[in-house]
Amino acid sequence: MAQKTISRAPAAPSHAPEPQKTSRVCTMTYPVLGLLLALTFICGLLTGSLLTQEAPQTAQHQPPSRPSTGQQAQQATVSQPKPAISPQMASRISELEREVLQNPKNRAALVSLGHLYFDTHQHQFAIQAYENALALDGKDADVLTDLGVMYRAVGKFDKALECFTRAQSIEPGHVVAMFNQGVVLNFDLHKHEEAISVWQELVRLHPQATGPDGTPVSQLIKEISLQTSK
Repeated sequence: MAQKTISRAPAAPSHAPEPQKTSRVCTMTYPVLGLLLALTFICGLLTGSLLTQEAPQTAQHQPPSRPSTGQQAQQATVSQPKPAISPQMASRISELEREVLQNPKNRAALVSLGHLYFDTHQHQFAIQAYENALALDGKDADVLTDLGVMYRAVGKFDKALECFTRAQSIEPGHVVAMFNQGVVLNFDLHKHEEAISVWQELVRLHPQATGPDGTPVSQLIKEISLQTSK
């Protein structure tokens, strides 16, 4: 069973590191939204809003937590259904889309838009928004981690690892980036020894680190070690 990554997260806690941040590490940058973003992105944004507002409200909405200190959330995997989008959220998405179209260098709006796409499982749109935000300022470990989670969601595991690695270069010991790096290595790429090595370092730096379901990372290491030794 695939392990879920941790969604967007705040700064690591002083005692029990909360698998929270979801951004960090990504050596690739996309061109800054030139001339009102690029026609494809513009069309995507507008189409995205129409689709999300008109989509049937059937799936239960359980979006990942926003990056606030002390919170912890689970990142939805590709197999999970898209959540229903409330009229309020759809309205906010449309508002931010208009803002970034008019002010393509408004980084705060791009990040907020990326978070909303993240929360509503619009992975490709989230990737574009985060990439454009990072093109304006690439030294943001949280956004890089979130971007990595989105790349994992679309099956681009190498890019996800790049994002998690870069996040850690900006903020050494970033709990969520390290945890998610281990998730991709172990469950997606089946590089179990590398995953264990990453998580052992995570536990060394943050002994109380846990997964999204509260399972101590130290316990995950033991379980994986037993499974791979058989």
